[in-house]
Formats: sequence, structure tokens, C-alpha cells
Amino acid sequence: MSKINIDDKIAKLLGQDASGSEKVVGAFVFYGFLLFILIFVLNLVDQKDLVDSLQGILNSFLDFVPKILGAAVLGFITYIIAKVVREVLSGILNSARVDERLGTGEAKPIISAVGIVAFYGIILLMLPQVLAHLALLELLELLELLELLERF
Repeated sequence: MSKINIDDKIAKLLGQDASGSEKVVGAFVFYGFLLFILIFVLNLVDQKDLVDSLQGILNSFLDFVPKILGAAVLGFITYIIAKVVREVLSGILNSARVDERLGTGEAKPIISAVGIVAFYGIILLMLPQVLAHLALLELLELLELLELLERF
């Protein structure tokens, strides 16, 4: 990843800093490969119980990877939509000169506040869908409980 800099290009496009992501991905791949080698070596020395438990751990992790990737894609799309809505809404309010009409001057606190509320509102609206995609039922139940408490 450090050779092609695709993560840096995506982060720059989104206005974020992606320094160090190569190290995280590299460590993840390294330890995953190391686990495969460990299972292979333990299988060679006839450690059936250890191999079975490590394969169970590895299989459960590999079953969860598509859920993580799907949630990451859903979160990324949500982030892009929220950012676009924030910019469009701020642009509309800026062109309507809302802050000048309300007498707040050049500081533009109302436009900024409305943009931030819209951005985080969209993020929070999509959070249950991301958690449902991850199948983290405990967190999803907690969010639903908080939603019920909020209605009362």
C-alpha cells in the first residue's frame, strides 16, 4: 500500500489523514499469515486438539470478515452522503445569507451548526443499520432500548 498510495489518495479525497494505515494492514496480514503457518506446523507434529481449536478461531474470524467489510462499505457510503448533505445545506444557507439576516455577522455560527447537526444526524440514523449488518445484537438491542426511552 505504501508503493501505490491508494489509501492516501482516498483519505485526501475525503479530507482525512491516513498516515500509518499501511502498518496496520501489514501487521494484520502478517499475523494472519503467521496463524496459517502455526496451524500447518501443529498439524505436522500431530497436535490435533490444538489444530482444531485454532481452526475454529480462524473460521469464526473469517466468517466475520464479510460482515466487517459490508459494515465498512455501509459506513463509508453513509459518511459520503452525510458530508455531501452538510456541504449542500451549508451552501444553500450561505447563499440565502441566513447568518447576515439573523445578525450574526461574518462568524457564520448558524450555518456551521446546521451543517454539523445534519451531518451527525445522518450518521446516527444509519448507525443501527451498520450494527445490524455486523450482527451485534446486544448493541442493537441497547440502541432500540434507548430509542424507546427517548419516546417517553
